[in-house]
Amino acid sequence: MTNKRPSDAITPAVTTKKKNSDWIDWRNCNAKKRLLEDLNAGKLPLENSELTVEDAWDMYKKEEGFEKVVFSQFKARLTDHRKQVKNKKATEKPKDPKKKDWIDWRSKEAAKPKAVIIEDLVQGIVPVKDSEMTAEEAWTHYQHEEGFENIVFSQFKECLAAHRKQVKATIARSRYEEECLRHDRKLFPRKDKNEDGIPFFDLHPAKKLLEEDIRNNKHKTMQPEELRQTRDEYKVFPKKKFRPRVYQAIRKKRFINYLNYACEVKNKLLRCKPRIGDKEKIESIRKELFVLRRKKQRLD
Repeated sequence: MTNKRPSDAITPAVTTKKKNSDWIDWRNCNAKKRLLEDLNAGKLPLENSELTVEDAWDMYKKEEGFEKVVFSQFKARLTDHRKQVKNKKATEKPKDPKKKDWIDWRSKEAAKPKAVIIEDLVQGIVPVKDSEMTAEEAWTHYQHEEGFENIVFSQFKECLAAHRKQVKATIARSRYEEECLRHDRKLFPRKDKNEDGIPFFDLHPAKKLLEEDIRNNKHKTMQPEELRQTRDEYKVFPKKKFRPRVYQAIRKKRFINYLNYACEVKNKLLRCKPRIGDKEKIESIRKELFVLRRKKQRLD
């Protein structure tokens, strides 16, 4: 008869419940967003003495997003979020009374007006220099635009100055890069043909000839394929390559026509301003010029 050692005995497996196994993923859940929103807005007190965790749980447990949240997780997360919001508010600088009506310029609410201002500065619709168009003059055009309803002039003025500085730096950097490119082009001249042996259109005489034909409105009497047959310089380019160049030249002509018309309106403003005493009439001419500049982007 053999004696079995204690270690050889089979012990039944003990299943232990994993800690917090009934907790949900808190990182992206709606319950987390709701608690943080209410804590930041002051709807939910930061101090437990003002509202205990148990009382808060009675408020939220039947709310949407809290269906799968258990009390133990709610208690732990609420405690953490209260500390988080307290620390955030303790490190925040006191808000300037002059900026009490300002919106957060990094929020979604400010995304559209910010994009419009930067785009208009880059495109030259609003001059980068304050001497050419003051913040007050720019505000008369923007204050009624969509997205600017909740923006006050003081914030617009400060943000416009900041974006002007930003765009100036971008323009200076672009000029430096252009200078570097010209230097590199002298060292490594550009090839006049691509890998397929087709000349680059912008370096070929066909470009100026096509612009001349478009100015003479030849594109209105014939299709791009027919126009291609009128000059030997055009025949060097395949039909699929030449057609887009025709449409590009048409767009360029329309854009130049727009610029000429906008300059006429501007000159009209400058000529009329000394003689016109009616401020409303001067303002209407300014708005007309501003609208034309904004329509520049919509040209075909």
